[in-house]
Amino acid sequence: SLKKYSEGLENEVASRAKDLMQTNTELINQNQRLEQFAFMTAHNLRAPVARLQGLANILSIPNISDAEQKDIIHKMIDSSVELDTVIRDLGRILDIRKGTHGAFETVSLPRVMERVALMLDENIRQTHAEVKVDFNQVDCIQSLPQYVESIFFNLLSNSLKFKSTYQLPVIEVTSAQRDGATVITFRDNGVGIDIQRYEKKLFGLYQRFHDHIEGRGLGLHLVKTQVEALGGNITLDSEVN
Repeated sequence: SLKKYSEGLENEVASRAKDLMQTNTELINQNQRLEQFAFMTAHNLRAPVARLQGLANILSIPNISDAEQKDIIHKMIDSSVELDTVIRDLGRILDIRKGTHGAFETVSLPRVMERVALMLDENIRQTHAEVKVDFNQVDCIQSLPQYVESIFFNLLSNSLKFKSTYQLPVIEVTSAQRDGATVITFRDNGVGIDIQRYEKKLFGLYQRFHDHIEGRGLGLHLVKTQVEALGGNITLDSEVN
């Protein structure tokens, strides 16, 4: 009847409108991510390039001694190495963002954890860390194994690196099913992060929150990039100590 046809048409239009809204939202989010990446690229390349330009200008000054020339050239080499590192890091992030078009496969979380723990075995033994794992609720996901392994590696190595100075590390890795999604949680008793102070910088590239511990500030950004490339999201909750 005309009534049923009209109702069916209305439902079809509503469904199409919903799909268009979702597509539009995804495009807006993608555009924002591209803008952020462009800003981040310009920001992180600016410092080593500026140093190289400054050193080149000093090198062109007449009557500069041989010793000063050698010192400036060494500094230029250091700046070029730093520039190359930044470009390589940005290349890795771009590769992650465009490299998830392959077919997902079944990934065993216990096996990934075993491989990562084996890679970090020396660190675990040296820190006397206790690693507790519970994948009873969810032990397999559909994903890219190399990304999941990289995420696990970065998070576990972070927990070991930023361990407490007054208690042995206890690291818990668990999985759960919530609202149709798999939630994987890493929890530790390490030094912690002041969330209120660093909230906007938490997953930024080259952001570091503990000056006394060596690192480039790349790990958490890589983790966030990989999680989002897999269609997921990541949040962090912490308190100092």
